[in-house]
Amino acid sequence: MSKDQSRTTRNERVALAGVLLLFACLSFIGIAWGLPSRAIDPYLFDGVEPWSGEKIHRLAGAGDRFSANRGADVDVDPLDKSSTEPVDLTATEEDVAQIYLRYRLFTYQP
Repeated sequence: MSKDQSRTTRNERVALAGVLLLFACLSFIGIAWGLPSRAIDPYLFDGVEPWSGEKIHRLAGAGDRFSANRGADVDVDPLDKSSTEPVDLTATEEDVAQIYLRYRLFTYQP
């Protein structure tokens, strides 16, 4: 191996190490990005005391919604397509709990 080849190989290794280090740093910084957390409570609850997980689970009917006997692609509460009236998604505490449940179980980032 000539001196130019060893220098090129060394430069490639240094560049690869730099790229890997940058990737590791960015991955560590964003490790919790988008995961459900209490950080969004001020947006969800607007100054009132956040609901407990038990209350959200009970009001949203989560035990029935996530049954092992139902397919993953089956809607538990489909909308009435024959109606032309707007649907109020926050009419009851149960409806609001279904929204909170979504933010407690799933990521809020794509």
